[in-house]
Amino acid sequence: MIQEPPSKAWIPITVAIITGACAVIAAIVTLGTPFAERMAESYFPNTPVPNGIIVTPTDNYSPSTPVPNVIITQPTNVIAPTNPPIATEVIQVAPPPTTTPDCWQTVWSFNPSSNGDILTLLSPPRVGYNASFDTSIYADSPGSLKIETTKIVKDPMQDQNAWTWMDNNQTIIANNGLYRVTAMMKTQDVVATHISVVGRDRNGMDVSRNGTNQVTVVPIVSRALYGTNDWNLYLSGEFNPKEWSSNIEYIMIGINAGWSSDGRASISWFDNVQLQYCNR
Repeated sequence: MIQEPPSKAWIPITVAIITGACAVIAAIVTLGTPFAERMAESYFPNTPVPNGIIVTPTDNYSPSTPVPNVIITQPTNVIAPTNPPIATEVIQVAPPPTTTPDCWQTVWSFNPSSNGDILTLLSPPRVGYNASFDTSIYADSPGSLKIETTKIVKDPMQDQNAWTWMDNNQTIIANNGLYRVTAMMKTQDVVATHISVVGRDRNGMDVSRNGTNQVTVVPIVSRALYGTNDWNLYLSGEFNPKEWSSNIEYIMIGINAGWSSDGRASISWFDNVQLQYCNR
């Protein structure tokens, strides 16, 4: 008996498999396109389907849920302006500085125009000093107070005539407010030229505090001038006599020319001395 080769035994099986597959494909085609679309929607919910609908997965989503058409609007062309605005730096304008009006008023002054003014406005100088009206040297015309000496002072604390102490003859009442003294001064070979401001009580006696009767001095920085100095404007510190001492009732201005260091001529010039007051 002759048998068929075993290699041909698979042919019927293969034919059967191919026939079954074709039947399945035919069935899917028969069901139509909507089923294929729903299958795609079910397993790939974010995959675009042929009608252009994008499905967003939700908790209640099912393949049978109808999906509305989504209309996608394309952006319109934007026309650039013909004159676009240009960014510019914003200039910050600082407010104008506030100015405080000058409140200083002159309540007493010594600006001599003759030798008679010196005798009227000031007390005579102490022993050893000579005071006169100088028409050739001055800061403010027509002249100045010139004080000259050749005296030597070894200990000014023990010599009551160490300085000239030419005081104002007018009564200056001390008010509760700010005061200051300004003066033009020039010196030649002097020791400790300055102007003193002293407070006095109702009896005309000097008021002292912390061992001194000087409320302030001019100039305030160095407290006195030494040697030779050209004309300069000097200023005292601001002071309130009532705060310095409640016993002060009057203000006294003392013009104090200094002495000589070696016995040669020592000269001090004073011009346009002012006591100024500010009520603030």
